[in-house]
Amino acid sequence: MKVKRGNYKRFAITIKDSAGSLLTDLASADSILLLVKNSKTDADVDAVITKSKTDMDSGQLALSIVDFTLSSSDTDIAPGNYFVGLQINYTSTSKIEIDLYEGGKGTTAFTVTQDIVRG
Repeated sequence: MKVKRGNYKRFAITIKDSAGSLLTDLASADSILLLVKNSKTDADVDAVITKSKTDMDSGQLALSIVDFTLSSSDTDIAPGNYFVGLQINYTSTSKIEIDLYEGGKGTTAFTVTQDIVRG
């Protein structure tokens, strides 16, 4: 995931379980949070960007896709590499946490680059 500082950008992430099957009950989740953090150990409240289920396309959630747009104010943060994670909460069962930063390589997955016209 890469974005220029101060620009808006839409992302769509297909969510699958460990067997590679679509996680089909996203629309029924009580809450979904997308968190962008400076460090993977930062508290959730310290995330530099937070998007909730209400910020996501509900039709896409029914298709196992987390679809959201970062506004220009969301991305108006210091250029650099960040960690991103997804929390899917179900009151009746459990909480699923997905570390999107891993990307199979243990690296950060969210990068903000400097926009040439911004200070």
